[in-house]
Amino acid sequence: MAEEIQMDNQEESNLSNDHGTVVVGEGVRLEGRIDNAKDTQISGTYSGTVKSDNISVTDNGNLNGDIRAGDATISGKFDGDIKVDKGLLVNSSGKVKGNIEYSFLEVKFGATVEGMIKHSGSVSSISSNLENSNNTEMNSLNDSSDEEIN
Repeated sequence: MAEEIQMDNQEESNLSNDHGTVVVGEGVRLEGRIDNAKDTQISGTYSGTVKSDNISVTDNGNLNGDIRAGDATISGKFDGDIKVDKGLLVNSSGKVKGNIEYSFLEVKFGATVEGMIKHSGSVSSISSNLENSNNTEMNSLNDSSDEEIN
């Protein structure tokens, strides 16, 4: 009996996922909730919520539900709400439908994006850089027009 317990503990340690990686393989259908994953890859069909540092829906992947991630790459189909703290990449084969909130967004030619898109994060640095650039250009124009008059 003691040997059985040792074997069960050994099997359990071999199955542990210290890396926090979740993979839903091609042809697999899964429903549920994924929380606190480091990396999540959906190549099959998944319905539910995903909270992961990085998520990838591959070309054959289909995700229906909600995503909360640091970074996300969509190459397959996604239908639901997605909020990424950093970047969202929708590849040319990607089809996204739903509410999208992002800090950085890249949509490749051929991709389909349908729904509400909202930028989250600060754009003040971009605005102030543009404003400073415009002021510099205006000062240059004023300086050159003064020279022509003299």
